[in-house]
Amino acid sequence: MAACSDPTRPPDPSAEPTPTAGSSSLSDLAARSDPTGSGPVEPTPTAGPGSLSDLAARSDPTGSGPVEPTPTAGPGDRDAIAALVYAYAERLDAGDFEALAQLFTHATLRSDRRPEPRRGSAQVLELYTRTVALYDGTPHTKHVITNVVIDVDAPTTTATARSYFTVLQARPELPLQVIIAGRYHDRFARLDGTWWFADRLILADLLGDLRFHLKRDPFPPHTERPT
Repeated sequence: MAACSDPTRPPDPSAEPTPTAGSSSLSDLAARSDPTGSGPVEPTPTAGPGSLSDLAARSDPTGSGPVEPTPTAGPGDRDAIAALVYAYAERLDAGDFEALAQLFTHATLRSDRRPEPRRGSAQVLELYTRTVALYDGTPHTKHVITNVVIDVDAPTTTATARSYFTVLQARPELPLQVIIAGRYHDRFARLDGTWWFADRLILADLLGDLRFHLKRDPFPPHTERPT
């Protein structure tokens, strides 16, 4: 049991003075103390520039510390990339090989049927001029693009896309029909704020009658002709 103090006894000169209310009073100390009674703590910061609330808004939710904002892809990026995919089909069907080749200014063009890639607009223009048949300036084809899937990596300003293509053709000597179907596997890069093709791989999955679409034999010796 704790001993009670005797008011008749003279004060002990070695004892610490009991604080009184004032600038360093118990009431002031309590206002700055942990309510558990474990001891004094620093005043709690309030909201403002550089405050905890501001830091929380810029911190990793895991609590590991402040992180930089992560760039995200916006609808404009995907729209610009989709426009490139569709522009290829539109320019090819229009017989505008020069405009088509410009899409590959910074890119390679490959095919699973031909191992050697074409690099840059000049080589792509030479390829289409040499191989695609035109009738009154157009190939009489319609390239239908479907199943377009676009993935944008915003931090690296690169992207990939996958799509299906189905090519129809009609000529006086050829009733309207599908002549080839397959897939495009594309890579893109953004240069100075503009998206460009970086690479296109053409995968020809289904082959039909290509006699009136291509100038040269569409079936090299290592491939099978459709029956």
